[in-house]
Amino acid sequence: SQKFQLIKTELDTRNQQGQNGQQHQKGQNSVVQNNKNSINKTQPQGNQDYSGNQQVSKGATSNNQQGAPVSKTSDINKSGVSQVAAPPSYLTKPEQGGTLVIGAGNKPIKGAYNVDIKENIKIGVFKGDATNLVNVPTGSQAKVIIENPNGFDPLNPEILRVVKEGGEIEITGIKSNKEFFKIYSGEVEVPKGFEIIEVGEIPENFQKQGFRTNGDLIGQKNGVGTPKKTDKIIRIRKIKK
Repeated sequence: SQKFQLIKTELDTRNQQGQNGQQHQKGQNSVVQNNKNSINKTQPQGNQDYSGNQQVSKGATSNNQQGAPVSKTSDINKSGVSQVAAPPSYLTKPEQGGTLVIGAGNKPIKGAYNVDIKENIKIGVFKGDATNLVNVPTGSQAKVIIENPNGFDPLNPEILRVVKEGGEIEITGIKSNKEFFKIYSGEVEVPKGFEIIEVGEIPENFQKQGFRTNGDLIGQKNGVGTPKKTDKIIRIRKIKK
């Protein structure tokens, strides 16, 4: 009787261990399945079109979680070293038929390639010289935007070079901006191969406050004076041959 009791106890113990093992295995399987489901739910979809972004090709991958917007170029260079990535709403290089903003300062425009003599990649502004646009292909830009040009001719040969046929240059400014007002007043002739499509005032509700290179508001000097919003616009178009 004692021997039977011992055997029964041993069997009960083995059965209990076996059940525990099965339950443990089920628990592991459940965790694995849950992880798979979680991965499937959070994995970004390659071709999803995000607001203000281009679609990402099927072959593209991203470290962004839960379908976050993906920048058009990888933030890792060929050597595998992580680089500072521009916000996904801004182009990281010029595009054929795209928009180029020259002298973007700290006010980049979404959907465009923004350049300035002082780069700030974190906000989407890249290094660029208005007189030497070396990385912008000839005849590639559908639109060039220049707000309150300072220290350069907004109709210099380099800027004219990158505009495609039928493309536009939009220049905004104020009367006291010499580079701008020479063109606005007609003192400077329209470049050969281009035509004026608009010269006029910007409606008040669309006027923007401009900034000097030192950060002061246009219209002020050392914080003194009345700020002056950009109120005039010129648009010229490259004539199709």
